[in-house]
Amino acid sequence: MYLFVMKLLARIVLIGASLTAACQSTTTVPPVQSMDASQAATLLDVSYGTDAQQKMDIYLPANRSRTTTPLLVLIHGGGWVEGDKVDLNDLVKGMQTIFPTYAIANINYQLNTSRQKNFPTQENDIQAAVAKVLAKADEYVLSSKVITMGFSAGAYLALMYAYKRPTAGVTILAAISFVGPTDMARLYSDTPSQEVRDLLPIMIGTFPDAHPADYQYYSPVTYATTATCPTMLFYGGKDDLVPASQGEILQAKLLSLNVAHQLTIYPDDGHTFSGDNYFDAFSKSKTFLEENIK
Repeated sequence: MYLFVMKLLARIVLIGASLTAACQSTTTVPPVQSMDASQAATLLDVSYGTDAQQKMDIYLPANRSRTTTPLLVLIHGGGWVEGDKVDLNDLVKGMQTIFPTYAIANINYQLNTSRQKNFPTQENDIQAAVAKVLAKADEYVLSSKVITMGFSAGAYLALMYAYKRPTAGVTILAAISFVGPTDMARLYSDTPSQEVRDLLPIMIGTFPDAHPADYQYYSPVTYATTATCPTMLFYGGKDDLVPASQGEILQAKLLSLNVAHQLTIYPDDGHTFSGDNYFDAFSKSKTFLEENIK
């Protein structure tokens, strides 16, 4: 199953060079109470639960404030059965360049190794991780404004958190999905991948023809409303795991609700993109956020 690795992320620096100041340097710091908001800081393997996988890395920019510093939540892919936050370490560096004023939380979550029904374990983990960061917003010196960004299985979680499970008092500014599932019943029927068709009944605990309501319950499109946050969607036209139709399904719903969104399909890409198209996607993301975040 999908494991997001992008070896050309160094090119992202070009976006930051043209659009923002150079990336702030970071240092690992001692306990939170000694933090200086004028200095960047990195906190690695911060626990947000008792399971060994419930850890995250937190990156705080220099010159942050409780009103102007949003939190960018990064969520790795891997079909909910594999993957790790370290897969996105290079992406973190790129995001620090593109969005130098953002705090970043790169989150691990509990993987399903049991081959038994496992949803909504991962949703709950993202909820708990974000809540843990924002509970320390005064100490970390950041706002309660959140942007979610995920890849494949992580994109699904980014959408589910943004659409369904925001923590009380949190403002969801935007969600950015790279090849994320949006309609689980349609994914089951439309994917050319037997691996995906085998996985979904394990995660959800049943088959769509037996319990269609369960598949609806675990679909981000179900939770889109007129109050849904601005949303960016990226898909590959030749994706043999998560078809681009998943993006089109959510796009149709967002259009009907008059929700700000943008769908980009790279016709010659699959479940991962070429370096040029990742470069394009992150550039589009920056422009979209500048235009839609108030």
